[in-house]
Amino acid sequence: MDDNLENNKGEIVTRGTTKISTKILRENIPIAVTVITALGGVNQFYNLLKIDSYYVRFFSLTQLISDGLWIIYLLLPFYILTIFLLPFIFTNNEHFIQRFDPVDGQNNFKRYKAIIINLIIIILVYGTMAYMVFTNKWPYASMITLVYSFIAMKVNMKLGDKYKNEKVFDLFGTISLIVFGTSVYFTGVWVFKDNNLPENLLNKDVIKDIIDDKYPGYKFEVIYMNDKYIFNRIYCDSLSEPQSQVLILPAENFTESEKLQSRD
Repeated sequence: MDDNLENNKGEIVTRGTTKISTKILRENIPIAVTVITALGGVNQFYNLLKIDSYYVRFFSLTQLISDGLWIIYLLLPFYILTIFLLPFIFTNNEHFIQRFDPVDGQNNFKRYKAIIINLIIIILVYGTMAYMVFTNKWPYASMITLVYSFIAMKVNMKLGDKYKNEKVFDLFGTISLIVFGTSVYFTGVWVFKDNNLPENLLNKDVIKDIIDDKYPGYKFEVIYMNDKYIFNRIYCDSLSEPQSQVLILPAENFTESEKLQSRD
């Protein structure tokens, strides 16, 4: 009888938890859809505006959800980094001072300790990771410098508040701030490179055939596409040429059947 009672309690708790989870999910679906739609709208608006303000009129409402989901996927590394940094963002000042305070056994401030620790971070972490990023040997290294530079920046700021006459913390805090901003930029570049058309997409030959037919010998690049239009930039000579024109094609052209028709 006791076993049955325990089982019934377990079933009640499980059902109750499931109902609560379902209710929370149901209540937050409109918010999630709104966020996804907003992200998709911002992404599309930015890409069209980047071509020219005139092309914003080619904005596609039916593209919003898919663009929003795509942007959420691209931002995943930033979500992971934010979660990792949350303890350092919300921790109190005492934690930083006690953990990183450059003092000796008698609690006397030692400037050389602060200098040595910061130089080690700059040379071994920032320097090594910068080499990896700028030589493109390991572009993900910017995520590591983002984490280290944020922690170093906050530590130097907090210690600078404690030792107001010690400019060493202002100096290294500023360096870490610059590295942090640079790391955010390069992480964004690495993440959003996937927002471009992949090189192995064979359907790009469809566009090439159409453009070669109308503008033989011209260089081109696909700069953006939504579910209705394909935006291409055409160059008379090379892709580095400053003068260019924009050619808009219907998205229906982005199919193999259209390619075959254009060849016929």
